[in-house]
Amino acid sequence: MSCTKLEYLAIQPRHELLAVELIAAIIDIVADGYRDSLATQREPLIFSTLAAASLVSRTWNTICSAYIFRTIKITAPGDPGAQLSFLHFEAPHLSGHIHKLKLKWDGRCTNDDWLSDCFRQMKNLRELRLHGAETINEPYVAPVGMKPMLAAPYLRRLVLCGWYFAEDGSDLVGMLPDTVEELVLKRLGPPPQARSPHAFPNNTVAPDSNANTPSSTGRRLENLRSMELIYIFLPLLNLKTFIECPNLRRFSVGWSELESRWDLPQWIPASLWELSLETNLYSHIPHFGASIQPSDVKIGIWGHEGPPPPYGAFLPRIRACIDRLPSPHLIQALTIDISNYENDSRNRLYPKLSDYEALSQYLQQLRSCKGGKLKAIFLNIKMELEGDEDSIDDKPASVREWLPDDESTEEGTPAEDGGLTEYGSSDDDFSTGNDGSSDDEGVWGEKEPPDDNELHVDEARETAKLEKGFPELLKDNMLNVEFTLERLSIWSGGGGHKVLMHCSIRTM
Repeated sequence: MSCTKLEYLAIQPRHELLAVELIAAIIDIVADGYRDSLATQREPLIFSTLAAASLVSRTWNTICSAYIFRTIKITAPGDPGAQLSFLHFEAPHLSGHIHKLKLKWDGRCTNDDWLSDCFRQMKNLRELRLHGAETINEPYVAPVGMKPMLAAPYLRRLVLCGWYFAEDGSDLVGMLPDTVEELVLKRLGPPPQARSPHAFPNNTVAPDSNANTPSSTGRRLENLRSMELIYIFLPLLNLKTFIECPNLRRFSVGWSELESRWDLPQWIPASLWELSLETNLYSHIPHFGASIQPSDVKIGIWGHEGPPPPYGAFLPRIRACIDRLPSPHLIQALTIDISNYENDSRNRLYPKLSDYEALSQYLQQLRSCKGGKLKAIFLNIKMELEGDEDSIDDKPASVREWLPDDESTEEGTPAEDGGLTEYGSSDDDFSTGNDGSSDDEGVWGEKEPPDDNELHVDEARETAKLEKGFPELLKDNMLNVEFTLERLSIWSGGGGHKVLMHCSIRTM
């Protein structure tokens, strides 16, 4: 007895299909890797897994697409219009999936009308990062075609890096979207005609420029809550009027000795809650006026590459930052980050017990001053050792297996393909010297780095030193302190840092 194909299929047992809710849960577990501390290292694996899962069926494809296109990175050697035009004309349905978008190009970008329409369709875009592809001869790039990219209707976080703008910031202010809540400006410089490369290194702005001339471009940004200025070679910090940000709660600034001297801008509101400062040992310390009263203060000081400075050089800088605040007694949470650098990987420079005691004494004074409100202190000390890129010990086993005996290789770093890449989903010196005591700086042997046993001994000693150096603060459960010894390595995860030793005491 014969039967038709349809009849045959009808009598075959049907396989149970997974519920859509279960599929969504499975995909969410896979994509959850984007949200943990190792997201950067796991990105390629997570993305490839999601891409493979999207081929199972239309249902899987629909669910996976929301994660695959959540974050888009476009690196274009010239005009990124080709990649964006594909998104706009060929795949407009993907625009709604994009939450974060990073673009890097050299300033050549189309100004066609469709570009604004393209970004207006990104109704879920919350974070936009625009990076100028600088060169050795041109450290800053003209922001051609940037304004249409700021047309996304619900943009919350904006990062601009590597561009040049007018010295008074008028062109920059004119294009900022009203919806922005977090603004990050990094490595911005003046236009070429305003630079003085012979007099000032790295195209810094002359200290006697017209930076104090009031700008007529002050614009009110009601939604702005957080602002970061990092290595700004523009006189924005010296302008009497730049923007009006009455609801600004967090202000972060990073500078070095290369930028012009500056003091806290007048356009920073007195209602500021959080102030973050990051600089090196050789930069000036600004004045912070008489009105701000931040309750949360973060101070980061790093040493210069070369022979590591003594830890005693850090405390006066920390004190200067705090003492120049108009109301240091109102600080409730204080974070101190100290980073030192050793270019000889055989040496290890540790703070001495007296170093910790000196810092503890100052913090106790700050805590016990009249009206003092200090409740929490976070101290992070990091020592970075220069890595040896030729050391096979730093390379993972998977790499060591295919390296020849002499480690010679003609392979270079992979070139960026310039295409579209989708990814789904920070008065008392600290004395140094070798006096033979238990808290001397350690020195590695002439050739060999320390083994694990030696590092364990160092870790135990440093932990005991921390406990003895900050007894009162630890007893009162108001101090978290960490000391980390790292080696820079291109083979290790976490941004090229390999942790050799880490000791931590947490009371909060």
